[in-house]
Amino acid sequence: MARVIGSLQLVLASQQKGRTEGILAKVFQGIGFVAKGTSKDTSQVLNSDNNNRLHDLSLADIQTATNDFHKYHSIHSSRNMYRGSVIMDGRSVVVAIKRFKEVTLKEWNKLQPEIMVQRHFRHPNLVSLIGFLYEEREMILVYDYMACGSLRDLLKTTILLMWGRRLEICMSAAQGLQYLHTGKVYPNFKLSNIFLNEKLEVKVMDVKFHKRIPTSSSSTCTNVSLVPSYSDRWGDLDPKEDLVCGKHREKHDMYPFGVMLLQLLISKKSLNRFLKVVPGYRDLPLLKLFRNILQLQAIDYVIEPYLIGKIAPESLQEYVKIALNCLSEQRAQTHSMDYVVDSLKSSLQLQLMWQTHNPISADCVPHSSLEKYFFDVGQLVRTHAPNYNEIEGRWGFCFFEVKDFS
Repeated sequence: MARVIGSLQLVLASQQKGRTEGILAKVFQGIGFVAKGTSKDTSQVLNSDNNNRLHDLSLADIQTATNDFHKYHSIHSSRNMYRGSVIMDGRSVVVAIKRFKEVTLKEWNKLQPEIMVQRHFRHPNLVSLIGFLYEEREMILVYDYMACGSLRDLLKTTILLMWGRRLEICMSAAQGLQYLHTGKVYPNFKLSNIFLNEKLEVKVMDVKFHKRIPTSSSSTCTNVSLVPSYSDRWGDLDPKEDLVCGKHREKHDMYPFGVMLLQLLISKKSLNRFLKVVPGYRDLPLLKLFRNILQLQAIDYVIEPYLIGKIAPESLQEYVKIALNCLSEQRAQTHSMDYVVDSLKSSLQLQLMWQTHNPISADCVPHSSLEKYFFDVGQLVRTHAPNYNEIEGRWGFCFFEVKDFS
């Protein structure tokens, strides 16, 4: 069958003719693919941009590249992403392959905006869509392969990610978002959609028109400032898109970015230790949890041990200011991504200047014993939160806030 032509005809028949034709022209112009059964003239139009073309790519080629989508080629933590090698311009290229099986017309209509946005928004900090294929009701999207995986996976490894590198990661992600915001496009932004290549260069993936929630449905929405921090799943925390009510605007993208800033600052293991000392913090909303940690002056007790003493105080102060602003409940007071990019650059410069006088090394530092940890954090609680009662536990004293019921 004429696979691509047939699918386009279905879409054209299902929507308003003039508007849809314009969208489809933008979607497919320059996206590289040649599907068997497509007429020569049509394939020439669809492959008008040779820089993004996948020559003679078919479903059989994809199946060969992935050994028929064998689990060995599956990319970690993704159910429908595979790694494989395809021939492009006469050479073998390692790519990431996203597979959609048994694509229906309804599913295809939902995928149109995603493909369109990914085709037309090109930036060094966005994962590039380099190919598209529709054949036998299977749709394949082909992307640049990111050898170091997602940021979520990287933070779970034993790699020592020093503060300067963490700031560079934040700044690169912010620059990708800054570019998307110019086109009113908002990605599904979370750690698992931030990827790094072999050079640890950061690229944002899953770029599409963000789901918008009608203002009339605000009664069913949740205020993000009231959502518990889910500290047990800290590394996997996902700022759900349905937490935002009303029309999605640029500043609503700031909250998930603020979440990422905290995930890069605060270690999951250290945070869970901290919450053993102050169990009542576990159910606090994210912003209040962070503010309480700052109030106790306990940042050194929730970051990776190898970062203690290796962060410039002025750099950290600027970073904290950015995070608090992104997580603010007052949207009107939240700055734009332009402000975030400039502030992160300032934070990085402050860190680099500090390092010229305070050389640091990437040395693995083990966590202190639980007994010492409980003692040290307990001293902070006694000093900065005297309204907490202490109860002796296995490793030391645990602290609980005294409730005033009068």
